[in-house]
Amino acid sequence: MAQRPLSDAVWQRLCAMTDSAAALVDERLRPPRQGDGDDGRAVLLDAPVPGGGWRSLLAVGDAVFGRLGWWPRVPAGAASTLIGTLAGAPRDIPGRPARRPDRFADAGV
Repeated sequence: MAQRPLSDAVWQRLCAMTDSAAALVDERLRPPRQGDGDDGRAVLLDAPVPGGGWRSLLAVGDAVFGRLGWWPRVPAGAASTLIGTLAGAPRDIPGRPARRPDRFADAGV
């Protein structure tokens, strides 16, 4: 973090983005189809699996923010274990949704 801690507002937004991702995946952890589907990657830490980027994102979200009861269960991977260890205890973010959102009006979903 370049010795500049993230603000509470940034942590809250990152958590909201992760909660949104958990709400958008289907029962097989597949995200909605969008974009060009080239699965561009910068660093590959775990073996590739279909929908793996979303699985990994949710595993990191679980490690950093804690899994909500309505979230799909995802196994921890190398990336989520490493990031969770570096981040420390899960952050308590107030105002997280108690139920799975089914509508994102601002995004047209």
